Amino acid sequence: MSKTARLPRSYWDWEAMLDTGRTAFSRTAGNELLFGLRESLRMLLDEEGLPAVFHRHSRHADATRRAVIGWVWKCCAPIRASIRTR
Repeated sequence: MSKTARLPRSYWDWEAMLDTGRTAFSRTAGNELLFGLRESLRMLLDEEGLPAVFHRHSRHADATRRAVIGWVWKCCAPIRASIRTR
């Protein structure tokens, strides 16, 4: 149906853009988000590599867990001290 429609359309009409070879500023923000996603995936997978991404996320997760344990220890130390004296 969309191929036979005579109404002007541009939001998801990639054919006009692909025919010209354009890959940037392609009329609508929706297309730009897809180009941004493609570039970010290229950067992650081609430049950094998936194993490095997982390693980085693991390091950040461990650091976050240690920080939360430290915060809980500081915040709850007075409460633990008052419970022991009762």
